[in-house]
Parts: sequence; C-alpha cells; structure tokens
Amino acid sequence: MDSGLKHALEQKVYAGGRLTRDDGIVLFGTDELAWLGRLAHHRRTESYNDRVTFAVARPIDSREIVYGGAEDPAAHLVDSVLNLRELSGGVTAVLVKEEAAPADALRTFAVARLLLDPAAHLTADYASHGPALTQLLLNYGADDLSDIPAEAAESAETGEAGETAEEAGTDAGTSRWRNADKNAVALDATRELLEMIWDAGLRPVARDAAFTVIHEHDAPVPLAARRAEPQRIWA
Repeated sequence: MDSGLKHALEQKVYAGGRLTRDDGIVLFGTDELAWLGRLAHHRRTESYNDRVTFAVARPIDSREIVYGGAEDPAAHLVDSVLNLRELSGGVTAVLVKEEAAPADALRTFAVARLLLDPAAHLTADYASHGPALTQLLLNYGADDLSDIPAEAAESAETGEAGETAEEAGTDAGTSRWRNADKNAVALDATRELLEMIWDAGLRPVARDAAFTVIHEHDAPVPLAARRAEPQRIWA
C-alpha cells in the first residue's frame, strides 16, 4: 500500500471518520495484518473498552454475514457491512466463517470493524471459528461472541466458574490435567471460554439476547503479574 494512502487511512480512523466503500476495498487488499489489526482494535476499544460479551443466543437486532465462499470476497464483505451500516448505527453484524484461511478471517473482521459505526457490535460466531481463531479475532475487532457451547454458558453466566484468572484450576469442579502424549492442557468448557478471553487481555461479560449484562467477570490479570508467579503445570 502506498505510504501516503496508508497515512491518510490511519488519520481517518484515529479521527473517528466514516470509511467509504473504496477505503474498505483498499484495506481488504492489504497484507499488513498487524497494522490492520491495530487500527481495528483501536476502534473496538474506543467503543467497548476491554469488555467481550458472550452468549449462546445471537443478539436480537443482528444480521448474519457468511464469508469465505464468495468469488469476490472483498466486494462481498464490504458491501454486506455497508448495507448493515445503513440499516442502523447500532445493528449487530454476526460473521460466520464458511471457507477462509485464518489470515483471511482476521482481515475480514478488521475491515468489518473499521467500516461499522462505533455503536455497532461485531459478533464472532464461535461455532464456525473455534476457540483458537476466535481468540485472535478479539484483537481484530470482535467485541461479542455468539453460538458458544451451552455447557460453557451455564456456569459462566452465574460466575460459578471462578472470578479471577489466578484461580483457574484450583476449584474442585474446575480440574486441569496434563496429557503426556499430546503435551496439552485440557480445561472444562466454561473455564476454556473465560481463559480464552482473559488471555486476550480482555474482560468476559455474559449477556442475554438483548445485550443485558447477566454477569461481569473480573478483568484479566496484567501480564507482568502473571509472569511474576510460577505457571501451574500440575493441578
């Protein structure tokens, strides 16, 4: 991307300006994913700070955009988002992945966030993205999760899964263990969801379909504090 155009787009984003269709097409074509993610995260943080809402149900006032299968993904995504933007400044865009590489998913969410109005929510469909990619999307513009596993929502909505990241794995009902063959840590569904959000540096907030807060969990533990304590391997 031309450095002058890149600077102009940065200035527009940081000034809170409304991006055009042409802006969206240009942004979708860039390979500078880190830069694009930084812009999207700035926009997302201005509107929702460090909060990530989540629920099994999708928001009442939402529209679904399926991406990854269109012949012209840039035009499809940009036009779909702009159509939603014209409906209502507060409408929720739910992005569902069909066929897309992780890098394309990050690009899609970042551009969608930059095109949407500040009051709009950008929801990642948890079922189609999976936990690993969903966590990355939280730093590329997503501020809400839907279609999370029902078993993860039940205790997360009441706070029974624990209130701080340091407590992970210390409760009798939240067991951790090491699989020697695969060298992987398994967590129950609720703890996995909360830790996924905490580890992205964000705060989990359970909501209902109308975005009414059901339970707000603690903020993430700062990285410096986490590094000061030995990591648990065996629970």
